[in-house]
Amino acid sequence: MERKKLIELVGSIFVALIFLSSYAAFGNVSPSNSNGTTTLRPSQTVYATANGNAIITSYGGVMNINVLCSNVTSVSNSLNSELQVLERNGSVSNFYSQQAAQILVQAGNTSTYPLFLLLYKDTGTYASCTNFTSTANVKLPNRMTFYIPSQSTSAIISIPSDMQAYSLPVELHRNMSDTINVTASALLTLNGSIYGSMRVTQA
Repeated sequence: MERKKLIELVGSIFVALIFLSSYAAFGNVSPSNSNGTTTLRPSQTVYATANGNAIITSYGGVMNINVLCSNVTSVSNSLNSELQVLERNGSVSNFYSQQAAQILVQAGNTSTYPLFLLLYKDTGTYASCTNFTSTANVKLPNRMTFYIPSQSTSAIISIPSDMQAYSLPVELHRNMSDTINVTASALLTLNGSIYGSMRVTQA
């Protein structure tokens, strides 16, 4: 009886080894998806771009100030004095100036755009030679018209909800619009959907 069980065990191991060898030989073959669709290869896609307006939903928490004025020390001192006041009332969480020409500011209980408006007045007549940059969190429209260069044609493509939010670097200025011009680039499948990820930049 024990001999019979041993023979069955050895036989089972042998069959398992054959199965594993077969699996290794054909391991690059992907099983079909449960919904009956298959993943399209990049050769079945076309490159396309779209221009449109994205809505600014909020601003990032970090702002960079570059002072390019001839009297850089004077302008920087004025900004640092105001930043100290804003830090005491909680509007600024922290700020750091490695050199007079550049100040890095971390917002506190407000976002970077209101901070910019408060600091802008301290640059006075030197506003034109002082740059304030941050990031803007934007939301793309539900649909965008993509131009396909290889086919000299265009198509209206639906943007999935999980691909509508992006963070873009922006230069801050007074009277900023609630929207921003963007360029989106992506690979489109033959059935008109976006393959993989999408790249979005300010137009």
